[in-house]
Amino acid sequence: MNNNLKKKSSLRFPLEIQSSKYKIYNKIHIKHNYKEIITCKQASQAKNILLKNELKSLLLKTSIGFYVVHLSGSSTLNNRKVKQFLSCKEASLASKSELNRFGLSPGTVCAIINPIWELPHLFSNEIFNLNFVSTNNGTKSGYLVFNPNVLLLSKNHKIGDFTR
Repeated sequence: MNNNLKKKSSLRFPLEIQSSKYKIYNKIHIKHNYKEIITCKQASQAKNILLKNELKSLLLKTSIGFYVVHLSGSSTLNNRKVKQFLSCKEASLASKSELNRFGLSPGTVCAIINPIWELPHLFSNEIFNLNFVSTNNGTKSGYLVFNPNVLLLSKNHKIGDFTR
């Protein structure tokens, strides 16, 4: 992890995170060759971190509502496991128009800022074996670095295996 990261004060985190013992580090500008960073692979290359440490957060539309599933950037989502876990009939990635309704676009889904924080979360158990995770800060050029245990502060979450 880069030593030049600073604790972020201008980004508004949910109260559970603000009052926690965990530090969230924010880096505003990534030096990279990409116009915009959208994929986990692009992000890990730009940050010079392992792909497994890049947090992949995917907004899912299910037959029982919206959920956000989080896995390691090196993993692939298994929709069948999500449907079995939730006991629902349908689960698919949210469309661009559905992301837009949340004020988001591909590459800007951030686990620990609203509106995502308020949704139900599914955490893949693999991410809690990591020393740190990194994800976008709601933009396509900035990012956050934090202990994955921060995610456990969410009010509505479940942990399981959602990977192939």
